[in-house]
Amino acid sequence: MCIGAALIGAVWFIVTVFREDVVWGIICLIVPIAGLAFVVKHWDEAKRPFLIKIAGIAMIFLGSDLAGN
Repeated sequence: MCIGAALIGAVWFIVTVFREDVVWGIICLIVPIAGLAFVVKHWDEAKRPFLIKIAGIAMIFLGSDLAGN
């Protein structure tokens, strides 16, 4: 479930970026920090997929930390 949430959020985010502009999409695929710039600049469009992706990643790290103890 955690990996699924992170994956769905990531794909949804890339689709959102490409809908805004193809150049943004290509830049976000090549330069990792460009995704954060896109989120800051287009918060209204990017907040839901970004937060879902971050929540999925956080659940993965939390789950692996709890499983290690």
